[in-house]
Amino acid sequence: MTGLAFALFYTVLGLPIARYSDRPTTDRGRLIAVALAVWSAMTALCGFAQNFVQLLLARVGVGVGVAVAGGGSVALGEERGVAVKVAGAAGHASGVPSAGSTRAAGCGESTRR
Repeated sequence: MTGLAFALFYTVLGLPIARYSDRPTTDRGRLIAVALAVWSAMTALCGFAQNFVQLLLARVGVGVGVAVAGGGSVALGEERGVAVKVAGAAGHASGVPSAGSTRAAGCGESTRR
């Protein structure tokens, strides 16, 4: 995912959300569920945006949802005792979208000719 609005809020909120996720009193399952709901709703709102400001705000919401879901899922994995697999899963989760975007761009280019 690209764009300044997404990247800025993802970066700014990533650390505080991760810190909140690591607290022992945090219900990580509920946190992730709310994050996924926000992420999904904001992604849908991106499709309904009719001007730049609406799209900017929707992308900010997507960034917030992704930041919360990412930090919460890592904390939940560590809580459940799969800390050894967390690094591999996090690497996979961050690498697959880049590979998919690259492949999609290549497919789009090949159909253009």
